[in-house]
Amino acid sequence: MSDDQSGSSEKRASSRLTFWGLWGTAIYIAILIAGIWLGTAKGWITWGVVKPNEIGDFFAGILGPLAIIWVVLGFLQQGSELRLQVAEMANSVVQQKEMVGVTRESLEHARQTVLAEQEAIRKKYKPNLRVRLLELGKSGPVRYHSDGTSNWRLRFQVHILNAGEKLSDLEVLVQPEPYKFIRSKVTLLDASRDEGLDLFFKEYGDEMPDRIEIRCTSADMTRYKLVYRVRLEEYLEASEEAILI
Repeated sequence: MSDDQSGSSEKRASSRLTFWGLWGTAIYIAILIAGIWLGTAKGWITWGVVKPNEIGDFFAGILGPLAIIWVVLGFLQQGSELRLQVAEMANSVVQQKEMVGVTRESLEHARQTVLAEQEAIRKKYKPNLRVRLLELGKSGPVRYHSDGTSNWRLRFQVHILNAGEKLSDLEVLVQPEPYKFIRSKVTLLDASRDEGLDLFFKEYGDEMPDRIEIRCTSADMTRYKLVYRVRLEEYLEASEEAILI
């Protein structure tokens, strides 16, 4: 039986006790009045010779059972009311639990909504770069050797095309480190714009570039690190991606 049904039954039981108590009292008093009237009419009760204290004893005697009945009914009704209060308290606890559950679900839904919005913003402003390493040929020798050979400089260019949203504070790192990097930073790179950053390696003694790392800040102020494995002349896909704190 549920708490609501238990509470309803306790209310009905309390109402029945009150109803039957009142009816029993009315019937008992009616019988007493009828008995006193009949006894007086038949001469069984003579009031003239009855002392006042005897009258009090008489009424105490006839009303005593009624008082006992109401005491018993009072105990029964009090027990019923206590059970009703317990049922109401239990029902209140259940309702509070339901409210807590609803509140928790609402908070979780709000949290998921915020996370989804943040993820949508992150995806919208996530860097989308098309990166190539171009070989531009040789430039003047760094120096001549005693055997008549020279160490030419090999010129490359890191070409960056922004296929996404605006980016700022771009920093380009090439490994192994080049002999000379003309420019390795870009302050601002708008959408659909490109930049070419020239760098030089020695023809002899330098290892050729095999890794490009680009750090940049997206429009939602998130700092990214993108790593590309070099294949000359080809557009490169980021092999690593991380958010910098």
